[in-house]
Amino acid sequence: MTAVFAAASVLVIPAAVHAQTKTEGTDVVDEEQYNNEDELGRKRPKHEPLYLGLDVTLGFGNYAVAMERDPQPPNITPTWQLDVTQVRTVDFTILGHYRFRKFGLGLRFPLISGHIASDPAIQAGSQDIFVPGSLELSLDMPRRLSKQVRYIPEIALTLPTSPGDATPYTDTVLSQRTCGATTSASSGGGQCNIPFGDAATLGDAYARYAVGFAAAMARGGEDDALFFNWRLGITPKVGFDLTFNHTHLQPYLKIPIMFGLEQNSAAEEPVRIEAVAGIRFLQEIGPLHLGARLVGMIPIAARTTVKTPMLSVWPEVRVQVTPSAQFWLSGMIPLAGDFNVFDNSCGSAPQGCAKSTSDGKNGAFVAGISATF
Repeated sequence: MTAVFAAASVLVIPAAVHAQTKTEGTDVVDEEQYNNEDELGRKRPKHEPLYLGLDVTLGFGNYAVAMERDPQPPNITPTWQLDVTQVRTVDFTILGHYRFRKFGLGLRFPLISGHIASDPAIQAGSQDIFVPGSLELSLDMPRRLSKQVRYIPEIALTLPTSPGDATPYTDTVLSQRTCGATTSASSGGGQCNIPFGDAATLGDAYARYAVGFAAAMARGGEDDALFFNWRLGITPKVGFDLTFNHTHLQPYLKIPIMFGLEQNSAAEEPVRIEAVAGIRFLQEIGPLHLGARLVGMIPIAARTTVKTPMLSVWPEVRVQVTPSAQFWLSGMIPLAGDFNVFDNSCGSAPQGCAKSTSDGKNGAFVAGISATF
C-alpha cells in the first residue's frame, strides 16, 4: 500500500506543479482570482460585485446658439438669431456596474443642467435648460494575461434619449424655420407667419441641442455618443490595465459608431464614426493617487460639427477613502481641435460664426465619488 501512495505522489505532484506554472505564465488567470481583485489589481477584503458612482462635470465655453431675441418693433413676438455666447453645463453622470463571474454589465446615464448666457448686443436673454443624455449599456469581459496585465474587451450600446434639434448654419435658414417671413422679421421687414408656440418649441429644441453639444465638448470629445442628440450608438472598446507595484498605466481604444435619427433638414451626418484613444498614468502614494489622462479623438466619418481631431489632457487626484470607496477631482484642458484653449477664431465679431468657432475659453472641472458593495 505504501508503494502505491508513493507512486501516486510521483505522478500527481509534478502535474500540480505544471498546472500552477501554466497559470502563473502568460495564459489567462482564472476568474476566481479576477473576482478577488479590484480595478487596480489589489486584493479585495470580500467579493463586492456592485459598483455605483456619480461623476459631476462642470463645463464652460463659448458655442454657437440660436438665441431668442426680444421682440423688435413693429413685431410683437420674439425672433431667433445665431450667436456665439457662453454656455455653462453641469453634467451629472450616473455610473453603475455589476460584475458576474465571467463578465460585467455596466450603465452610464448623464443628466445635464445648462445655462446659456445672455447677449445684450442682440437683445437676447439668458436660458436655463435641463436635458438628459443618451443611456449607455455595456458588456465587458475582463481577463488577466499576467499578474501585471489585465485585458478588457467591451461593447457598449447607447440609446437615443438625448433630445434637441441641430441649429441651422445661417440666419436665413433659421429665420425661415422659426418665422417663415419672406423678408427679415428680425429687422422689422416682415411679419412671422409661423405660430409663436411652434417657433418657441423649435427654439427650445435648439437650446437643448446646444447644451448637449457643450456637455460633449466638456468631455474633450471622449464621450460624444453620450451627448449628441438623437443618436443610436454602438461602441466597441479594448483596454488594458498595466500594474507595476504602485504605478498604473491604462491605455484604451474605442470606436464610437453613431447613427443619426433626427428628422431635421439641418441634422448632422446620418452616420458619425470616431476613433478615441487615451491613456491614464496613475501613481499610488498611500490612499492618495496622483495621475493624468491624455485623450485624443479623430473623426473618421464626419461632415459637419467637429471635423478636426481633438486632444485634451486631464490631471487628476484620487483619494481612496475606504477600501470600498473612492473620491476624485480632475480637470479637462483642450489642447487641440475646434475648441482648444489656444483658439480665438471667432474674435470680437461672434455673430454669424460657424458652429466650430471658439474664443479659447473652454474647459471643464470634474468631481466624483464611487463605492463597491
